[in-house]
Amino acid sequence: GWAHVDCLAEMAVRDEFMTVEGRGQLSRFVHCPTCHQTFTGLLLLEMHRRMWRRYRDAPASDHARKAFMSVVLALINFGEEDAANELREEALRGLPRDHRNVLEFEVLRAEMLFKSHPDKSHEMLDGLRERMQRCDDASVRSRFESALAVALTNKGRVEEALPFAARGAKLAVVAHGPESMSALGSLGRYAGLLFFTGRADESRSLLTRLLATKTRVLGADHPDTKNTKATIDRLFPS
Repeated sequence: GWAHVDCLAEMAVRDEFMTVEGRGQLSRFVHCPTCHQTFTGLLLLEMHRRMWRRYRDAPASDHARKAFMSVVLALINFGEEDAANELREEALRGLPRDHRNVLEFEVLRAEMLFKSHPDKSHEMLDGLRERMQRCDDASVRSRFESALAVALTNKGRVEEALPFAARGAKLAVVAHGPESMSALGSLGRYAGLLFFTGRADESRSLLTRLLATKTRVLGADHPDTKNTKATIDRLFPS
């Protein structure tokens, strides 16, 4: 598909960033929230590159962080890890070690290793704990807590993961709002851990509320809504 140039220009002016319909699918298609068409991920990558060039002279800004993270994720999805690392060196050069942009990228690096190197990803996140205690950014803290919950779950330490998932979900609601994709995703992970730690009633209650919210906000046919319904049917068959 293709996208209207006017749509890209309008979003650039508003400093908005398009999202991928499904993690890891950047090379296939991207959904345009303005004209509702789909188009190749290469165009999105180029748009994010231009946004980064616009803000790279102010690397500590929130706009620079969004552009930087978007380009890095796009490059990783395209298999360009060397280019992503070069961008990291450029973007984080000169920023304090505990700057929120630096911390968020360190969490991202650990997330990229969840499947291939679970022990390494947990080690990296565990090493961030002390620095995260000095971070007052709810969005970064949420991502860290949720990532650590996933890393512990991958190692079979589900009981230990539960409080991290709970804090991650709570912080995501504070940082992004109760109906944001970040909050809904974090709450879904927490609900799953509740089930696998023997708290089935709490899990079912939370999943039911999530399904109602996703149906209202995203629509009944959205993939996330369908996934939540499928999870309820699988965990709680009638």
